[in-house]
Amino acid sequence: MGALLGPIVAGHAVDRWSARATLIGALILQSLSVALPAFGSSALLLICSSALVGACTIGIAPIVLGRTHEILRHHPAAQAGAWRKATASFAIFQATGAYGMSLIYNWSGGDYRLLFGLGAAALAVAAVLAILAGSRRGSEVQGRTA
Repeated sequence: MGALLGPIVAGHAVDRWSARATLIGALILQSLSVALPAFGSSALLLICSSALVGACTIGIAPIVLGRTHEILRHHPAAQAGAWRKATASFAIFQATGAYGMSLIYNWSGGDYRLLFGLGAAALAVAAVLAILAGSRRGSEVQGRTA
């Protein structure tokens, strides 16, 4: 259900708040959702985690597309190239991350909690980077107009 609703909810959120705000919110929500199984394995906890992670994972594509358009709003010719690079980067890092997590899972003796913690931390770092990138970009834009 999460994967079905993720892109729809993400699209509405981008329309309502902005792609930047939605991206940061989605990364924070996904980080918290990935961390949930590290704290317990009740059915309700796992259902919530699965639904939210599914929604965020699939919903991130329209959010990033919207963010690409926001950043390159005055450069329409560059938008397609940026989207191609974002898509290729996503695929490369998803494969690399999966391989890395497999190695860590094997090395840790099958400790899923470690994987959930690492995944949550990586998503939290991504949220912080999205916040910092927007702040830096905002100050650059202000500097040019001042």
